[in-house]
Amino acid sequence: MRKMAARLLDIVFPAREDALLLRPLEPSTFLSSLEPRVLVRDGLSVTALLRYEKALVRAAVVESKYHGSRHATRLLATALADYLLDELADRAAYGLRHTTLVPVPLSHARRQARGYNQSEILAQEALRCLKNMPPVLVDLDPLLLVRQRDTSPQTSLSGASRRANLKGAFITVNVLDPERQYILLDDVVTTGATLAGAVEALHQAGAPHILPLALAHSGKIK
Repeated sequence: MRKMAARLLDIVFPAREDALLLRPLEPSTFLSSLEPRVLVRDGLSVTALLRYEKALVRAAVVESKYHGSRHATRLLATALADYLLDELADRAAYGLRHTTLVPVPLSHARRQARGYNQSEILAQEALRCLKNMPPVLVDLDPLLLVRQRDTSPQTSLSGASRRANLKGAFITVNVLDPERQYILLDDVVTTGATLAGAVEALHQAGAPHILPLALAHSGKIK
């Protein structure tokens, strides 16, 4: 019955190609796309979990980011949770037991236009996934980092212009705990300019332990 209803809906409201590609995927299957790697972008080391150029990854990012797809968000969040579980366990073994996830904030105009911050939603969903796994000391603070001014769209800028565009764009709302680890979360990293600007703000607020983390990496989009 459900399959028949879905086919009827597809006839009346044709599904997007990316949505159709993702529809049969279970989170456990999507985990095979995980390829964590450390990238160096303009001197900043960034951990990226997925390759944007892979069709399934690109479809999940686009559907989650631009269309608010709950299924795509769940796929990406499961991959994020899987990585975090191992990462946080390793960090705890070295004494860094308290971790805060900090989604990179959107500009005020972009947040209003889109209605949500995809990195924040992914972090929320990943923490829900972690609740069903062995306990880890991690929380989420979507208000810790503030984008204090709107910036020009990054996609139209060169690497140097992106860095200048983000210079001083972020501030923190208070002094940070030097004993705590902060994981900065962005959806896709290209030049690393956005994450670099956010890292600078956290450093200035007193945080020495910062992990810049992106769901996916690409040399083509942001």
